[in-house]
Amino acid sequence: MLRALLVSLTALLVLLSMPGYLFGGLIFVALVPLFFAFEGSTPRQRFLLGWLCGFLFFALLLDWLYALWDWAGVFIVLGHLGLAGLLGLWWGLFGVLSSQFDNFKVNSVIKAFFIAALWVLLEYLRSLTKFGFTWGFVSDALYQHPELIQIASLTGAWGVSLLIVLVNFLIYRALRERRLRYGVLALGLIALDWGYGQASLDVHLRRPLA
Repeated sequence: MLRALLVSLTALLVLLSMPGYLFGGLIFVALVPLFFAFEGSTPRQRFLLGWLCGFLFFALLLDWLYALWDWAGVFIVLGHLGLAGLLGLWWGLFGVLSSQFDNFKVNSVIKAFFIAALWVLLEYLRSLTKFGFTWGFVSDALYQHPELIQIASLTGAWGVSLLIVLVNFLIYRALRERRLRYGVLALGLIALDWGYGQASLDVHLRRPLA
């Protein structure tokens, strides 16, 4: 029951950070409850927890599909829930694949990078082919914060997603291990990203028009 509540909280926080909702900055802590939910879970349980989290998130994010009710009628309910269920599989894969890092004999910073890279890889795979679906990437949350997304000029949106998941995992480890240094590192990464973004914007603003 507690795990279900934690994944539901992550789904809600990610939703509230998306464009048009509450506040994009929530994305930097939105995944923390999910990481707590994964603790002590088997790979199968992690898949189900990840899937449930993704299903809830996409079901809430795609509520606009009901605008098609006049065209599709009751079938839109099946389409909506089916699409959310399919997209939730990517989060389920993240859950089960991330369990492979549990036994890595490395510190939490290195593990955080692997976890973040896995998330980005799955987002990238979700974007491929003509059936790719790019709604709901965690990087979308920062669209109103230009200082925080300038790294996209170097890395694409994938770098923004990497930073977000990296920060989330470091905050999770800071709370779990009660080590302030991980929290300081997470805030430092955000500050460095913001500093680079602000400097990039300043250069652009000072550049004379052709």
